[in-house]
Amino acid sequence: MSHIDYNIVIAILAALSAIVLYSYSRGGKHLQSGTLNKLLSEAHLERRNGNLVQEEYLLAKAMEIMESGAIDDITRYSSCLVNLADCYTKQSKFTEARDVCKRMLKRWGDVLLTRDHIKMIDLDYFAATAEFGSGILEVIEFYATVIETKKQMYGPTHPEVSNSMLLYSRLLAKAGDKAQAEQIEAEAKALTDEESSR
Repeated sequence: MSHIDYNIVIAILAALSAIVLYSYSRGGKHLQSGTLNKLLSEAHLERRNGNLVQEEYLLAKAMEIMESGAIDDITRYSSCLVNLADCYTKQSKFTEARDVCKRMLKRWGDVLLTRDHIKMIDLDYFAATAEFGSGILEVIEFYATVIETKKQMYGPTHPEVSNSMLLYSRLLAKAGDKAQAEQIEAEAKALTDEESSR
């Protein structure tokens, strides 16, 4: 082969390598997403079977994928963290549960800074439905920040603010602060009444 032939072969190999790498990077996210879904499904099954050690392992592997940056999905991330914290709590691993809760709050803080309305709905959903165990006080403190951010975004009497106040009151009630919960709930209902009278 001549010198020109080698250059052509090298150019063809380089082009093929670029195509393969591009295809892998595009398919890599789908592969990661499929692996993540499989891990989360298996973790759910292990939870139902009462196998906390295996559930913890699967959730930790799922966290590795999400924290690698391969998948940016606040809903699955939060769900995984809440389940992992719950798994730790059931095993009396309270320090680990609290650390997981702190990781979740850091991620939620990043979401809050974006002021992305859709992602904030996810925060509301988890505040309303999740059991935070030993991390509930940190969640309550953080959720007060969510309310203040929504007041800045929408105005102090907007329905989003009153909805978040109701969620905040439920968090307070879960933590056992019934008096504060009732006060916040009354304030939220007053905002709702004020908004509906306009």
